[in-house]
Amino acid sequence: MCEDEKWKDKYFELLFPKNINEINTELARELKLKKIPKSLYKYRNLDDKGYSLKSLREGTIRFNPASIMNDPYDSALTLSQDKSRNKITNGDILNDYPILSTKKNWVFTRSQLDEMKSMIPEGLYNELMKYERDNIINLERDDLLDAFLSFYKKGFNEQLYKLIEFIQKQTFITCFTERNDSILMWSHYANNHTGFCLEYDFKKPDNITFNPLIIEYLYPIRYTKELFDLSSYIVENEGYQRISRESVMSYAAMIKSDEWKYEEEWRIIELDPDRKEGYNLDFFEPRAIYLGTKIETIDRIELMKIGDERQIPIYQMKMKNNEFKLISERIL
Repeated sequence: MCEDEKWKDKYFELLFPKNINEINTELARELKLKKIPKSLYKYRNLDDKGYSLKSLREGTIRFNPASIMNDPYDSALTLSQDKSRNKITNGDILNDYPILSTKKNWVFTRSQLDEMKSMIPEGLYNELMKYERDNIINLERDDLLDAFLSFYKKGFNEQLYKLIEFIQKQTFITCFTERNDSILMWSHYANNHTGFCLEYDFKKPDNITFNPLIIEYLYPIRYTKELFDLSSYIVENEGYQRISRESVMSYAAMIKSDEWKYEEEWRIIELDPDRKEGYNLDFFEPRAIYLGTKIETIDRIELMKIGDERQIPIYQMKMKNNEFKLISERIL
């Protein structure tokens, strides 16, 4: 395990341990402050409506909901079905439905099952109706439990999707990276190298005090092969009610598939249930502006003008002619 992964593992253990009684936000914050890179970068497209240039001129940065990010798993999580599946397979689930648990056999006429409709979930009723033959439902115990399992799986997936959608709509993110020379990220986030990249100094004292919440809500991304599974935390802490909703939503936004590892991402995460769309937030001045290798002349001139007005150094990204590597050269 590399040093970068080791400190992140320690950080997340302090910030979001399985036992919430072991949370140590102060130590986690101290560790994060030590590990925040001096510079973090943000790639930008040059859009037709000029939003990115307007944002640069006004000294703002864009936050968007996780629901519109390019990763469909952004801020997603999962819940293990084992606990509920065990409850079904050992028959304990019947205790939740007295109308079924008190029976010694399960033979119903269609009219009898219709009378029970108001006492059981509609999805379960529909599963039981699959066993109807000539207006009679004759169930073995295994048949009944299979109906419960099928009902549960469909309901579980539906509820999980709703939970993810709920989290994604209320989680607002702005993203940074430790790299300004990624060929892939220039392609993905700066419109095929025709955009620009901003460098921000997160160690400069004036920037730290500009808005303390910026540093407070800045987090590294944890890359992993597995989704964040909330169920183990629920079991460990004897119920979801002991785990703060904010912690769950924030941690979900810090977990990404290791296929994104090349991005070396950090992000500022804000939770806001009242917002319906993205927004701009005042931000400290960029340390430098980097122009893509394929930037249009008109855009280059405009960015040079902004850099000159705001006294921000400008660098031109260039392709090395003997290897797959981008380098920068100062031009202002």
